[in-house]
Amino acid sequence: PAMGLDEKEMPWVYNCFDVMLSTTTGVGWDLTRHEGMACAIAQIAPQYSGLGEWAADAIMFVPCTSSVSHIGINTIGGIPDKRETVKALHRMYTEPETRRDYASRALTRARDPRFRWEKISDLFQCYLGQMLIDARARAIEKAEKEKANVKEA
Repeated sequence: PAMGLDEKEMPWVYNCFDVMLSTTTGVGWDLTRHEGMACAIAQIAPQYSGLGEWAADAIMFVPCTSSVSHIGINTIGGIPDKRETVKALHRMYTEPETRRDYASRALTRARDPRFRWEKISDLFQCYLGQMLIDARARAIEKAEKEKANVKEA
């Protein structure tokens, strides 16, 4: 098993940060980002993939100006612009009010009921259940067609 911090210790670590910077080339929902946001830490991240959707205006986004292909996992990622990343960091550190504003937005977004584990697990169960129902219906339909084709032959 992985050895790491106890869950109760994590806020102590996150709260050592003034700002969290991500240079990920693509991520949907980002646990590390969400944990930092829940600790009211201002965030800077690439405007790419799902992160730009759920985090919306709660993160200072940096544009991606090029892309990279991850052949081993068959994905394309966005590479954040270096100059814009430096500008964002500079802004967060030279404009304390901006940093406080993004920290407040981050905390508000992290506390949004849509992102509670209970809500997410309920939605996951609903979607997974529907997928299974749909797959079963397709399998039955396929079997009936095959059965009809055998009778005709």
